[in-house]
Amino acid sequence: MGVAADSNYIYASNAPRGTGVTLVTQSTMADASQTLTGSSTLGNSYDIYQMVISNGSLYVAEDDQNVVDVFSTSNYALTKSYSISDPAHIAVDSNGNIWVSHMDHSALPSINGIVSDNWGDFGKNTIDEYNSSGSHVQTLTLGSGVQVRALWIDSNNNLYIGDQGANQNILVYNNLSGTPSLSKTLGLTGGFLGSSTPGVVSSSSLSAATFYDITGIGTDSSGNIHVGDDGYCQGTDVFSFSSSGSLNWHVSNQEFLATGAVDPSSETDYYDAYHHFKLNYNNAPGNLGTYYANTVNPFKYPGDPRITQTMNTGRVKYIQGRKFLLASNQAGSIFAIYRFNPGSETAIPCTVFDYGSFNNEYVDLYGEPSNGEFIWYDSNGDGQVQSNEFLQPNNAQFGNGNSWWMDTNGDVWEVINSTLRRYIFQGFDSYGTPLYNYNNIDTYTGSDSSAITDYSGGAGETWTNTITTTGLTNPAPTAVYQSDHLANGAGSFTYTIPGLTANASYTVRLHFCEDFWTAAGDRVFNVSINGTSYLSNFDVFKTAGAKGTAIIEQTTTTANSSGQIVIVFTTVTDNAMVNGIEIDH
Repeated sequence: MGVAADSNYIYASNAPRGTGVTLVTQSTMADASQTLTGSSTLGNSYDIYQMVISNGSLYVAEDDQNVVDVFSTSNYALTKSYSISDPAHIAVDSNGNIWVSHMDHSALPSINGIVSDNWGDFGKNTIDEYNSSGSHVQTLTLGSGVQVRALWIDSNNNLYIGDQGANQNILVYNNLSGTPSLSKTLGLTGGFLGSSTPGVVSSSSLSAATFYDITGIGTDSSGNIHVGDDGYCQGTDVFSFSSSGSLNWHVSNQEFLATGAVDPSSETDYYDAYHHFKLNYNNAPGNLGTYYANTVNPFKYPGDPRITQTMNTGRVKYIQGRKFLLASNQAGSIFAIYRFNPGSETAIPCTVFDYGSFNNEYVDLYGEPSNGEFIWYDSNGDGQVQSNEFLQPNNAQFGNGNSWWMDTNGDVWEVINSTLRRYIFQGFDSYGTPLYNYNNIDTYTGSDSSAITDYSGGAGETWTNTITTTGLTNPAPTAVYQSDHLANGAGSFTYTIPGLTANASYTVRLHFCEDFWTAAGDRVFNVSINGTSYLSNFDVFKTAGAKGTAIIEQTTTTANSSGQIVIVFTTVTDNAMVNGIEIDH
């Protein structure tokens, strides 16, 4: 929301969770006792989208009050109010006239009036000029599809307009004292989607800059142009360009409560749910990654669940050599699968698992069923969500899943309360979308491993202790480390993993987390794989350094002539144990 600053204070709106404006002292960064006075509307406004300071006055756009208030920055009292419908962004020209854009409050697509949309249409394509007495002077109507998201007027009286629409660039108008005319555009038309490979970003020059949701524009006394964008709330970039358009500097923060993983086929490519980074391990810590591409196209795929809500985890997975992006939210209520066309950076939504709505609440996708869990399958390959593309089980209920995983076969695993589900991969359709349904599911119920037939000996247990996975590459879901299989006094137990290619090479990842013992030497055991010793006198606590800290031991092995990998856990002290076994090909 709106922020402005002068030499004394930072003026910060309290929207959207509060009303009014707070003054913060520049020298101490503490809230000031000084307040803005005289306005009858400011204390009721939750929607303050911009403030600007010009010629000793602070202008505040109060969208929900249909008012622009003006305060003196010497005594902080109200000096005038403009009655303006839906004011969003403000700029002040050399004559003291204000130019105001407007919020678009048109109804967004919804289900029974419930909207879940982190993107939406922000601004209209019109800007109005008002003189200092509040009289309307003229309306500047921009091109169809333009959505005004930022305004600025420089010292030469040029009006800069940040377009949030499909062009994703900056329009510059001159002749503000007469009839304004477009003098130039800044940034690549189409923004991050306008490059030769849509999604690949660039900031090498102002003409080639690939903006994504421009939220702020400014110029300084040297003629430098500064631009901020926020990727529709999925990261922040701030650029500085010289008056000739060359890049001065660029800072970027692309993450907010997000996790990702290295591409299994390339250790120099890293993906989260929204972004693709290039890694250089020779760089200093903190500078390993370079932001390379954004994988979202909000204009072609507006129903993408990464737009209708926030996805916090992402990773790339391969099924039979085909590349997919997997994404989930913080609560684990949704698990989305995206396909890629060859040579493209855009991840196309194709399959979604969701624990569903409840009485039309907790809506994740437009058009989803009003109650109960579902699978959305993009049956026509257009990446758009249609109401006839949802699958539901008989007597569908509102679910409560919170952890998802895809194995190397393409099967999707879901932890739902005390039940483990396995959605069995059914192949690909003609568009390359992986197929799943509710008729091909394995369900493992209970707090032990009795439903899993690939082991002999021992027993399982679960707990709810806090788990630490810091420093692990591609850790398993937390629920994996909150359950284990123990020798349980039997001396040993065996897992026999069937259905593999005989004599083929596989990566074995064994997941461990000590849940009981608090000292080294209390639990010690051996592990062999296909008859060959792998871990000898292995101590989970000693290796991890603490109780509740997960670790992963990884090796390669060859499946036997029967297409099996046989893993034996043998107790030395107390009981041998394992939390999870992962086989990758």
